[in-house]
Amino acid sequence: MKNKKDSTIRVRISSDTEKKLKDLCKLENDTPSAVVRKLIEEYVEKHPMTNMNLEVKLNISKLPESNPHRWYVFNLEAELVGGYSYLDNEEVTFLLPEFYDNSREPYRVDSVYYHRESFPKCIGKRGRFIGAKLINRKWKGAIYVYHDKLLEQPDRYEVDIKERMKEQIILGVYYFIATKIERENCEEFHQDSN
Repeated sequence: MKNKKDSTIRVRISSDTEKKLKDLCKLENDTPSAVVRKLIEEYVEKHPMTNMNLEVKLNISKLPESNPHRWYVFNLEAELVGGYSYLDNEEVTFLLPEFYDNSREPYRVDSVYYHRESFPKCIGKRGRFIGAKLINRKWKGAIYVYHDKLLEQPDRYEVDIKERMKEQIILGVYYFIATKIERENCEEFHQDSN
């Protein structure tokens, strides 16, 4: 079954390339639109980031009874599941989500010290450090809830935190893979040119 064609992408090419494309299409009894569509579909299907089946499992738990901050601070753990096996031994950086409500932060997420990572643009809106890293696919941190009313309704902030953490971690994995592919392509190019 063919996919529904409900979107349009416009590309700019030189007039020489356009003429050659049209000539080749005539020879193969095809249309330029069909050829470009095939190229795009093949690119998407064969790209390493397609169909990785990444999932992020998150677990929220209470601090020990002895901790005086347990009434507003909660443990948060994340684990990356799926994807490529080479992610098993890598440190993958990502940005922690920020949860500002106008000028205030009703709750926030922070990393434990060994899951913090400094890299370009890892400072948040209000100057807070938001650089983080997965180590062997895992991350640990905490949730800080600053509004007492929210503590009575944990679903209001837990759902938001889980969704945003998943987005940020998967975005970090995509960036890591794209950088790895680019690095490998550069190394291959330099080897070929020598």
